[in-house]
Amino acid sequence: MATNSWKPPCPKCGGLEQKTSAPPVCASCGYRWPCEFAEAAKGSGDFSIGSKVWPGTSKVIEEMGELQQVLGKLIAVAGDTKHWDGDLRKKLIEEIGDLSAALDFFKTQNCTIGELLQIADRANKKLALFWEWHKDPTKP
Repeated sequence: MATNSWKPPCPKCGGLEQKTSAPPVCASCGYRWPCEFAEAAKGSGDFSIGSKVWPGTSKVIEEMGELQQVLGKLIAVAGDTKHWDGDLRKKLIEEIGDLSAALDFFKTQNCTIGELLQIADRANKKLALFWEWHKDPTKP
């Protein structure tokens, strides 16, 4: 069975040698390929930090779950931050920070500069919409 060993030339210097990494790094000039130039890597499938396939995916999911747990506890106690599990405000701040870090890692490892700009634009538009909803809440 033949394998496809073709690799794109470095977009910066045209070099053909790549260091083994994901995304690839030019052995001549050190340029790091954006994700759009990276070959589809076959990894362990664990999608964790350090993985070659969608690194950080499992960490984002884990941190989302931990934030959901805290928010669920806040709902269960009608917004009171005193809970048998501890101070929910403190836990909320920690989990928001953890999720923010996980998302930042995921984005920088898996998105191109253009995609990062699209994400920022989308986030700004969505935040503006949330503020509009918040200013004039309507009952269901």
